[in-house]
Amino acid sequence: MAGVMFRLAHQLIYPGFMDHYRRLMKNQFRSREELVGDQASSLRALMMFAYDKVPYYHDLLKERNLRPDDFRTIGDLERLPVLTKDVIKANCDAFVPSDLATRRYERKATGGSTGTPFPYRMSRYDKMLSMCHLYRGWSYAGYQLGDRTVFMGGSSLTMGVGSSATRHVHEVVKNIRMLSSFDMDEAHMRSYADSINRFTPKFMFGYASSIYFFSKWLKENNVQVKSPVAVFTTAEKLFPEARKGIEDVFRCEVLDTYGLNDGGVSAFECLEHRGMHVDTERAIMEVVDPEGHQTSKGEGRILATSL
Repeated sequence: MAGVMFRLAHQLIYPGFMDHYRRLMKNQFRSREELVGDQASSLRALMMFAYDKVPYYHDLLKERNLRPDDFRTIGDLERLPVLTKDVIKANCDAFVPSDLATRRYERKATGGSTGTPFPYRMSRYDKMLSMCHLYRGWSYAGYQLGDRTVFMGGSSLTMGVGSSATRHVHEVVKNIRMLSSFDMDEAHMRSYADSINRFTPKFMFGYASSIYFFSKWLKENNVQVKSPVAVFTTAEKLFPEARKGIEDVFRCEVLDTYGLNDGGVSAFECLEHRGMHVDTERAIMEVVDPEGHQTSKGEGRILATSL
């Protein structure tokens, strides 16, 4: 019943959700060459839109004597300068698409981990894809749509859903419980433990530091909670000590995730623990060397191009 309600709620809010989710689930078995080919096609469509609708990119391409059809592969992204927050701030109006009034979007803001939170617009379609990716990433540990899940985090994990009534609706239709990482005193953590034991979640998802802090409190106070199938950590670096501590207390697998929501990049660890599966349908993730050239070896900076 919970799975049916979950699917129905997502389908009503985001028409086409189930079709896109099924497509993404099939994509994990396609070859890398096919997925990269899809990205190249999406990149060409994006460049056409940017040239036709976004003043900043129209002027930039003309200045560099480029046309949208010059971008045939992911490697062609090197022909563009890296877009920074400072550039956007200095040319804010030039980044507003001419057809913005006809588009459905939500206003978001980054978490501010590199300084001040940065506002951005996110299309409803992009929001839907982000959820499809999240659920597919969780499926690597056996998650199925509608499985009971506890969230422990802040507004970036849907904590800021408005009134208590709205929050309750979210919890019921998504079969989740939301525990705030900003209320981690003795009384709240004891209530969190009670809530988990009543709800008996199959999975737990949240900020790495918050779940680790909670796990240390459970151990120090000799409080037992029902073991989920897996714990998914996000938002912060998961250090080996934290992974081990969470595994020991919750007695389950711990799988890390990487997310750059404003850039569309996401990646998920699976049960083999040999790295992360990088999603390809929502964004292009480049790894570049100090000179800004794409590289597939060694370390580098991540550049994100939302599609």
